[in-house]
Amino acid sequence: MFLSMMFLILLISSSVLVSAQTNFLEDIGTTGKNAWYTVLDVGRLKFLGTNADNQVLGFVRILIGILAFILFYLGVSVIPGLTRPMGIGIAIILAVMVSVFLPGTVLTSIASTYAVLFAFIIMGTPIAAGLWLILGTPTPNRSIAVIKLVGVLFAMWLVSQIGHWAHLVTGVSV
Repeated sequence: MFLSMMFLILLISSSVLVSAQTNFLEDIGTTGKNAWYTVLDVGRLKFLGTNADNQVLGFVRILIGILAFILFYLGVSVIPGLTRPMGIGIAIILAVMVSVFLPGTVLTSIASTYAVLFAFIIMGTPIAAGLWLILGTPTPNRSIAVIKLVGVLFAMWLVSQIGHWAHLVTGVSV
């Protein structure tokens, strides 16, 4: 117990002393930024000498590779007689093949599909919940009915504004 407390005190004091230097935080920021761009360069397959896709496609390629590994590992783990290291190796090879050979157009369509899905969930859930509160709860008197009418009109206006701004931002009519 005493040894672990001494180690904790030493760790905290050394981190305070190191962070007191002025260039330390700037170096951490630069190093973190370089590490992030290196990961994105791997996703863009820049190390293979191919045309570098944009950073979004690199990020999507990395996420698809991770997802493919998980799915392949789950599929390979049910094969009887296959050891765990062999299953991991097969899953890694298949996931790398999927993420490297998947064309940029397919990655773009996957990313846009998930973007539409999450935008619908993020914008649709509060509107649906508000409409349920307005239309699904009892209305005991006229003042509550007027408040609910204002709420319905506000929800309709909000939906029309979402369509208007989506057309301005993306050029797609909703």
